[in-house]
Amino acid sequence: MRFVGLDNFIAFVSDSSAWHAFWISMKHVVVTLSVELILGTLTAVAAYRLLNKWYSRWMRTFILLPLMVPSVVTGITWAQLFSPTNGFFSYLASKLGFYSVGFLGDASTAFSSLVVIDVWQWTPFIFLMVLAGLESLPPEPYEAAAIDGAGRARTFWSITIPLLKRNFLITIILKIIFSFKVWAEIYMTTRGGPGNLTETLNIHIFNVAFVNNDFGYGGALSFIYLIALNVILFAFFKVLFPKNAS
Repeated sequence: MRFVGLDNFIAFVSDSSAWHAFWISMKHVVVTLSVELILGTLTAVAAYRLLNKWYSRWMRTFILLPLMVPSVVTGITWAQLFSPTNGFFSYLASKLGFYSVGFLGDASTAFSSLVVIDVWQWTPFIFLMVLAGLESLPPEPYEAAAIDGAGRARTFWSITIPLLKRNFLITIILKIIFSFKVWAEIYMTTRGGPGNLTETLNIHIFNVAFVNNDFGYGGALSFIYLIALNVILFAFFKVLFPKNAS
């Protein structure tokens, strides 16, 4: 065994595949988080307004179901749904007059399919966090707004959103952590393909370490990934707790 020093870290600088995987990871985090924040917030607001209805508990339970499904099961299930031969979506496309689509194997739809899977699984988390924040808001600002004649839209943007700022930041931090840890869903569906179009850094590290048996470089990539994630989280903590971040 030969001690290579910092060679593996230096190799990362010129490794275009690793940088591509890192870009795909960042793209996946930004796209899924943006969609999930919008859908989760809107769903939480709707559920909060129906809080006193008899079916509200059943509705919340139904919305949270995807969050309870194990990641491997999620990946296998969606792989079957997106299957070009006997998948539900390919069957639906053929009934609508389109050709059979291999969503996970097509370069134009593979990444979007992964976004759909992540949105289905993690929007309930955003919903849960935002709903918890809504239920903890004080009633006084809303009473004052009602007296001043503020409408629902003005109240939502001027009172609800500012009051939920910290809740949103904490939710974003947690979701970023979860997004960077996504592995099973991608591995069970595209395995980084077609080509390397959906190869996140998690999948790339797995391929380097366990497929190519280069554990040294795989370990270096994991450490770099850890440092990058900590830098991103530190930036959010600085926004959330500006006095305590240093």
